[in-house]
Amino acid sequence: MLTRLKVIGAKTETNEGTAVALAETDFFHAFDIECNPIPELLEQPGYSATLDPYAQLIGKRWHEIKFKTFRKGSGAAGTAPPTGPLFQALGMSETPVTSTSVTYALTSVKPSANFLSAGKSCTIKVYEDGILKVLAGCKGTLKTIFEAGKPVIDDWTFWALYAAVTDAAIPTNTPNTTAVPRLVSSSLQLQAYAAIAAKLEVDFGITVTPSDDTRSADGIQGFIITNRKPVGSCEPQATLVATHDFYGKMMSGAVASSSIVLGATAGNICTQTMPKTQYGPITPGDQRGIMTFQTPLIFSRNAGDDSISIVFT
Repeated sequence: MLTRLKVIGAKTETNEGTAVALAETDFFHAFDIECNPIPELLEQPGYSATLDPYAQLIGKRWHEIKFKTFRKGSGAAGTAPPTGPLFQALGMSETPVTSTSVTYALTSVKPSANFLSAGKSCTIKVYEDGILKVLAGCKGTLKTIFEAGKPVIDDWTFWALYAAVTDAAIPTNTPNTTAVPRLVSSSLQLQAYAAIAAKLEVDFGITVTPSDDTRSADGIQGFIITNRKPVGSCEPQATLVATHDFYGKMMSGAVASSSIVLGATAGNICTQTMPKTQYGPITPGDQRGIMTFQTPLIFSRNAGDDSISIVFT
C-alpha cells in the first residue's frame, strides 16, 4: 500500500451523524491527511496474585481527522467552493447569490432539528489505497495561514462518529481544477491600516465537545460546537505613530475592522473580514534587518455571529 494513493471528499449531511454518499465532484485536493479512529482506553484496577495488569477496556470511540487544503473558489461566482461543506461544519451558514457570491457567516443556532448544534455537519470519506474511513457527523475548527507570494493554507481539524475501517478501492473522482491563487497584489487591512506584512494567521478557536450518550453504540451521540474564541497574529513592518499608532491602539483597547483579499479572477476571489480586531501585547521583531511589530490579534463580535466572515466572489 502506498502513502500517496489517497483521496478525500466531503458532503453536507441531511441528518447529523447519518453518512451520505459522495459524488465524483465532492472530492477535493488535500495534503498532510491524518485520519485516525480513537478508542478511549480504560484501566481495570484490582488486586491479584500477580503484578501484571489486566487488559484495558475500550470505552467511547470516535474519529479525528486533520488535513490541509489550499484556499480557492469554485471558478464560478455564486457557486460554492469545493470546501463548502467544511466551512458549514465549522458552524457557518452558506448563502449563495446566483452568479455573484457565496458568503459563509458564523451562526450560534441549529439550522434545523436535524442537527445538534450550530452549522450543518458533513460526512468526510478518506480512501487510502484500498482502505476506506467514513467519518459521519463531522464538526471542527480551522486555522488559516496567509503568507505573501504563497497559496493560502487552511488547516482543518474535525471530530466525527466512529465507524469501522473497511476495504474499498479508490472511486472515480473529479476534484475541482480551478487554479490555486497565490497571495499577491492583495489588500491587507489591520484596523483599517494598509499594513505591509509577510504573514497573517487566523485561528477560528472553535470548541467542539462530544455529546456523551448512554444510548449510542459508541457512547457518543455526536459532536457539538460549544464556544468560539477567534484569535490571530501578524508581524507588520514598524511604522511611525503618526502613520498608525500600534502601541497606542493596543493600550487603549481600540477595535476596528481587519480584512484580507485573495485572488483577482471572478469565481476565485476570497475576502475574509474580521470587523472587530484588537491588538494584543506587541513585541518588537526583526525580519532580515527590517523592524517589525509582532502583534497578537483578538477578533470579537460586531453585531454578533460575525467575528469572522468569508465571501467568495
